[in-house]
Amino acid sequence: SVVGVEEIPPSDTDKYGRLLRYVYADGVFVNGELVRLGYAEAVSYPPDTRYQWQLEQLEKEAKAAKRGIWGE
Repeated sequence: SVVGVEEIPPSDTDKYGRLLRYVYADGVFVNGELVRLGYAEAVSYPPDTRYQWQLEQLEKEAKAAKRGIWGE
């Protein structure tokens, strides 16, 4: 497996000190995959909004399919 950080968002950490990163593993956007599978929400805090539109679309897909946290 190849895991990498594509880029660091404008903010290095969130208000709780957690690192913010866009992560890829074997060419898969891990952040997006977590949202698509319903294991994460699409939440953004400006100025870190580069992938927000994509993540929101993946969240809609997860909700419609009732995956993960959106299941009944």
